[in-house]
Amino acid sequence: MGAGGDERLGLAIVFMSLVLAACGGASVGDPCTTVGDREECGDEAVCEMLDDEAICLAVCEDDDECAATEVCSGTSGSSVKACRPDDSL
Repeated sequence: MGAGGDERLGLAIVFMSLVLAACGGASVGDPCTTVGDREECGDEAVCEMLDDEAICLAVCEDDDECAATEVCSGTSGSSVKACRPDDSL
């Protein structure tokens, strides 16, 4: 493969990396920017404020879907619930 082929391959890799980063690359526990956004955090998470920081939290419908130290409660800017630390423990 000549120099032109190497350059095209490099550009293709950069392009695919940007596409993947823009398509919900974050997951549960990762920082996020738009509270209430589900696309940014992937299918099973939502961006929510936790201790003054926006974090991707796991989406839930009831407490049984969360860890023993978490509760399922409403989120800001979204109609879904998310697992968050249970402050009463």
